[in-house]
Amino acid sequence: MCPAVNVQPNFDMESYLGTWYELYRSNDIPKYNESGECTTAHYSAKHGDNIKVENTSQDVNPDGTYEARVEKSPGEASFQDPEEKNGHLKIRQSMFQPWGSYNILMTDYENFAVIYECDNFLFDTQKIEYVWVMTRMPLNHSSKKDQAII
Repeated sequence: MCPAVNVQPNFDMESYLGTWYELYRSNDIPKYNESGECTTAHYSAKHGDNIKVENTSQDVNPDGTYEARVEKSPGEASFQDPEEKNGHLKIRQSMFQPWGSYNILMTDYENFAVIYECDNFLFDTQKIEYVWVMTRMPLNHSSKKDQAII
């Protein structure tokens, strides 16, 4: 079973909107779910407390060059409980997909966000559990400081 987690209190959806760059993602995320490098997530207001989610990434060629940026099908996110406006969100990439958890453990809205997903399925006999660290600035791979982070 998924653990109860503490999330960002008094979550400010408006401040969270915009573009985020992936700094880290769990290694065990399946390729069909998340692949590529230089992943971005762009969140924009949709209606009410719903937000539009647009993810992009680039595949790396064997010679180290990058393919063109690929846009994933747009998804949506909203509060798990509309009465409690905290970092417990739900997300899906298609209206045919069930909602998944999207827990913002912490963010300062300007520099970083730590996201945790844990979902039970098959009558709670299986669970998936992933972590992402997102930043507002992309890594500069030629910067020694940024190379130390990777």
